[in-house]
Amino acid sequence: MQARLEAAAELIRPAFKHANPIHFDGVTGPSVDALATGWSIGETSSQDQVNRYLQKRDLTSEDVTAHAFLLNLPSIERVDRLASLADQRRDSLLREIERKRANLAQQLRTVTADVLNVEHIETR
Repeated sequence: MQARLEAAAELIRPAFKHANPIHFDGVTGPSVDALATGWSIGETSSQDQVNRYLQKRDLTSEDVTAHAFLLNLPSIERVDRLASLADQRRDSLLREIERKRANLAQQLRTVTADVLNVEHIETR
């Protein structure tokens, strides 16, 4: 939600400044951030204004969503990298477990064979 808010503010700012060259927040009207916040929470007047600013730049709400995704992309890539590292550690541990299991199985076969050989020799 925060990225969508930031994206809306970034995308309407140029059209807002062009339409309001002399603007004092709260004195001459709502700020870009206030409009973006109102737009994101569904205030009709803010939505109308933001949509007009977006249309002036030939943009839509889908463009806001795409821009929000781009703003979040570094975080998404970090999470993906962490998940990949966790997968690699898990795979390494599974290989180590399998190696130890195979080693134990070989030791057990050797000991079992020795026990059977001893029993075979003693029964003669």
